[in-house]
Amino acid sequence: MKSKQGRQGNRKSELEIEILYEDRHLLVAVKPPGMLSQGDITRAPDMLTEIKQLLWEKSGRTRRPFLALVHRLDRPTSGLMVFARSSKAASRLAEAFRARQVIKEYIAITRGIPEEESGDLTDWISTEKEAEGRVQVRSKHNEGETIQNLKTHMLQKKRVHAHSKRHNDDSSEHQKIRSVHKRWVDATLSWRRLSTDLKRNESLLLITLWTGRKHQIRAQFAANKMPLLGDRRYGQGDARDRSVPTVALHACRLTFLHPVNKTVCSFTSFPDINHSFSERDHLVLKEALDKDKRLSL
Repeated sequence: MKSKQGRQGNRKSELEIEILYEDRHLLVAVKPPGMLSQGDITRAPDMLTEIKQLLWEKSGRTRRPFLALVHRLDRPTSGLMVFARSSKAASRLAEAFRARQVIKEYIAITRGIPEEESGDLTDWISTEKEAEGRVQVRSKHNEGETIQNLKTHMLQKKRVHAHSKRHNDDSSEHQKIRSVHKRWVDATLSWRRLSTDLKRNESLLLITLWTGRKHQIRAQFAANKMPLLGDRRYGQGDARDRSVPTVALHACRLTFLHPVNKTVCSFTSFPDINHSFSERDHLVLKEALDKDKRLSL
């Protein structure tokens, strides 16, 4: 089901939103590229408001329906999103995302070809954006930023926190250690190469996101010298990037347990070939997903 009837107040949206599935407890939709997941101060169209308006218009009731956001996609990213239609589903789905019990898969085109056919990226990513809106990435293998060093920082933080609670100490050292752990969190993903374009030095990758950090896929691949095609924030900014309308990143598959009846739910979506992906990319992705055995939760 697609709709152009979502609106805020009397405003009608020209953005189509595809609804793949809905029941009493959840709804799965496809976010177009460039659309917000949730409203912000720009008052630009967002998925939560538009779908809630659509459900309200369809119901014919005076009371607006319940709809809750349980995860987000970056604004340039397109693809699958799940929303909760009941408070019970909202709390359970939110917990499933926090506990990493939801399998999130993406299709992406990178500027660069990895040497291996598959691999993992495990880094530290900042929770605070720079002035230009980017997040920083630090390799866990870099000297001075090893896991053991951060474990030591964490132990120090716990000791300082316990001391400050006893003595009401708000020392600069306490603030410094607290700041370190507020700023950096782990970021982990797996990727598999589906195809390559040697002439353009580009790769089509299937990515499984194990942690859901802001800008994670875009920032991690850029930090590993394979920025995503069309990424205006982390990319190369050359003519090739400007030749496509948006970043080549699409949430193509979501797999999770239904929050109420506990059945396995798996939804698939293919990127719009009018944006940054080609018809060939579609065919390669379809073949890969058809061959894949569904991951067990």
